[in-house]
Amino acid sequence: MNRSEGASWMWSMSNGEKTSGMQGVLKRTLESELQCSCWSPGWWAECQYTCQKPIWSLFWRAPVLPTNQKASISILNMGSLSLFITEESVREHLDNAFAQATSTNSWADYFDDCYFYLIKAKNEKAKLSFQGALSVVQFYYKQISSSDDDVVVMKGVHVMEQILSFCHDRHTTECPEWYQLKVSSPLMQCCCAALNTKTEQLLHFGISQILACIKSSACDLVVLQEDVVCSLIRSLGEGVNSVTSLAKTALVTLCENDQGLSALFLDSTSLDALNSVIALSDSAKFNVYEVVQRVCMLGADQLSVVSNSGLLDQLVAEVSSDDTLARLAALQLVSDLVEEEKALDHLNSAGVLHQMQSALQTAHSTPDALDALTIPGLLKVFGVIGRARPELLCSEHAAVVSLMLRLSSGSSNDPCLTLIALETLTQLAASHAAKRLLHFNFRAEMQACLTYVGQQLQSAPVDQRGRFLTAFVHLLSVPQMPQSDRVEGDDLQELLQSWYNTVIPSGKLDVVDKFMRLPFPEVHLEAYRLLLALIALPWGVRMVASDARILKYLVNRSTESSKEGKELKHEVVSALVQHSAVLSEEAGKSAYDALKAYAKQGPFFVQPYVEMGIDQIGR
Repeated sequence: MNRSEGASWMWSMSNGEKTSGMQGVLKRTLESELQCSCWSPGWWAECQYTCQKPIWSLFWRAPVLPTNQKASISILNMGSLSLFITEESVREHLDNAFAQATSTNSWADYFDDCYFYLIKAKNEKAKLSFQGALSVVQFYYKQISSSDDDVVVMKGVHVMEQILSFCHDRHTTECPEWYQLKVSSPLMQCCCAALNTKTEQLLHFGISQILACIKSSACDLVVLQEDVVCSLIRSLGEGVNSVTSLAKTALVTLCENDQGLSALFLDSTSLDALNSVIALSDSAKFNVYEVVQRVCMLGADQLSVVSNSGLLDQLVAEVSSDDTLARLAALQLVSDLVEEEKALDHLNSAGVLHQMQSALQTAHSTPDALDALTIPGLLKVFGVIGRARPELLCSEHAAVVSLMLRLSSGSSNDPCLTLIALETLTQLAASHAAKRLLHFNFRAEMQACLTYVGQQLQSAPVDQRGRFLTAFVHLLSVPQMPQSDRVEGDDLQELLQSWYNTVIPSGKLDVVDKFMRLPFPEVHLEAYRLLLALIALPWGVRMVASDARILKYLVNRSTESSKEGKELKHEVVSALVQHSAVLSEEAGKSAYDALKAYAKQGPFFVQPYVEMGIDQIGR
């Protein structure tokens, strides 16, 4: 039976005198499938088999073909899972289930059966047809997309995902050209059509399948498919977070490929689609801007292309927007963007950093409460810049550093803003060079800041005291002491010791000892981290080794009950015993031996003991 004969016979069945529940399905299926360019005798070759009289009569109630006649019944059977799972042992079960679903319209139950057989086939490593997978999924998509039953949609999408996941897992060895077949088949058109629906499950299915193709070796073919890129762009305007998140990932991944990058940011149709989404709403606009930001962070080539499109300038312009919420969202994106060296260079050369400096100064000087909301975001941006380029920030944006130091010194009546400014300052002070710049170029402001930190360690509420202590630890911490230049190392030692003495005027460990004994984790644990920072410094390790109270507390295992506390205390002791000469000189050999034994025993050592009893007399 050739294609035209099969079509004629199927049409006669759907209009014949004998009516059944299958007739409407057959007619609709024929009308749909005759328009499918993928249907050909070769495409369905593996689905031909000998039709047996009882089965044919039971399934379709159609005129019985001769028992020994070889016929292609792919048109009637085009939705059976047997096209995908080609094991003879389950063919009859799968065809029966499909016949039942088409005759009774019980697709939810049918998809349950499909899921069962898919799991069984996966566990048993059953034979499968990759071309059959494309055909079956395409058929199921048409059935699901026309259904109003949410359960059918949910179960159907799950089955389609399982089929395609099955193919993905086995394509490397069984069908290396799987993704090329998938992209070139009408299934890709179904995925694009899914992106134009309002059903969340179908939207998610369509985008996830396109994303899988983008990640494969068939990415170049995806770009060539009509309307794929624009469909993904339009998905950014959807209000469903899971959908827009997946669409953003798909577009960013697409831009890892040169053709994908050009298709998104150099093609006029795509740019028009992006601007159309931007015009929809604020949320849609920032979905586009997030794609812009993430693509810029991929590399210099992507940054150049995106910059030439004008969309990066649109994002940066939002930092100066009259809409406070828009400014906050833009600052979040820009703060991540400046972490990339090339992006930072671009923004600096475009004058964006000076614009943000002006915005920060304006927000700080005006009493507008809404403007004040942007200060933390602006400080965060400059904190990231300071960590990457301390020289740039301290020289070209000294006004920002001065403001940061004033806010850290309590000039604001808002304690939260003070802490944000101080924590931003610790980002700037992460390197040796930055510490020197702060100490010598901003000496008075830095002294005022450290004095204020010392005061707050004594008087602030416990939760705030913990954050001040954390900031102090970061200010004293150095990645690695300079080894090449001894003078430079000595200068840094002297600088850090002067900072410590400014915060704790006694120059001793009384404050640290006090914090270690407090029951509040936010200060108790941070005191151990401060000891670790001090032990890394030559003058600091001598101070710790010479304090008998601290050493006695450290070797007393009963003072810690939490896992984190035990681990931190053991880390402090282990770091201390690395300085055996200093420890023996300052604390004596017995103290050194006790600490060494503690470090060797580990953080969770428990002293063993033996309990003895005497049996009762006369028992």
